Amino acid sequence: MDPLAAGVLPICIGRATKIAGHILEQDKIYICEATLGKQTDTDDSAGRIISSVNNVHTSKEEIENILNTFKGDSKQIPPIYSAIRHKGKRLYELARKGEKVVPKARSIKIYNIELLAFYRDYKVLFKAHCSKGTYMRSLCRDMGQHLGYGAYMSFLLRTQTGAFNIENSITLHELQYYVKMNKVNEILHSMDFALADLDYIIIDPSQYNPIIHGRFIELEHIEYISRPSREMIDNKKLMRMYCKEEFMGIGLFEHRNGRNILRTKKLLI
Repeated sequence: MDPLAAGVLPICIGRATKIAGHILEQDKIYICEATLGKQTDTDDSAGRIISSVNNVHTSKEEIENILNTFKGDSKQIPPIYSAIRHKGKRLYELARKGEKVVPKARSIKIYNIELLAFYRDYKVLFKAHCSKGTYMRSLCRDMGQHLGYGAYMSFLLRTQTGAFNIENSITLHELQYYVKMNKVNEILHSMDFALADLDYIIIDPSQYNPIIHGRFIELEHIEYISRPSREMIDNKKLMRMYCKEEFMGIGLFEHRNGRNILRTKKLLI
């Protein structure tokens, strides 16, 4: 998360650290504010102003049209002050040393973006649902480029990461209270809650021990699948596995020795 950002940040503990990588891959939703007319070297309010204009001439309609151009699949250039690595070094480390590195454009997807408010002091508040790796700072910078002058991110709130949103999150102050009262278990979410974006399968109880010992499961032992099995087999999609009404972990279908089988990818019990 950006240094000046606030909002939802899932924390994995215990066995749940095994799914931290999957959570990082999930979609995000942000509420972001862009300040028009100025550009900074970090693309946010913490940076040094490198260009500015005295008057900004735009309208709500023009801003909405620009935001709409960001929808869908595209390539985005990350900020030079970011944690992305270049030849083993973080980009922000190189930038602070004055080394000029042009970050490589990365594939991103904006599922939806909407204007929430357009203020007279030329601040734009918008909401974006995007794929992992999308930088709101870059989005604000690109907005300024579309307008013909600079823009930078002046506020950022992450409201959702996967299944985690503002409503089912707590503040650090609240976390300290639960720790002090020894009630942390009351606020923890289950691992399968965090994996709600995956389809799921229910496996015959007779296969409980084979799953635990990492053996593959024949399709005839699968009692239920939340999506047609042919689609899941052909695309090798990850799935939540349940057996004896217990969440077992993550599995995927694959072809092996001419047969279609279910293989456990991560055992989480």
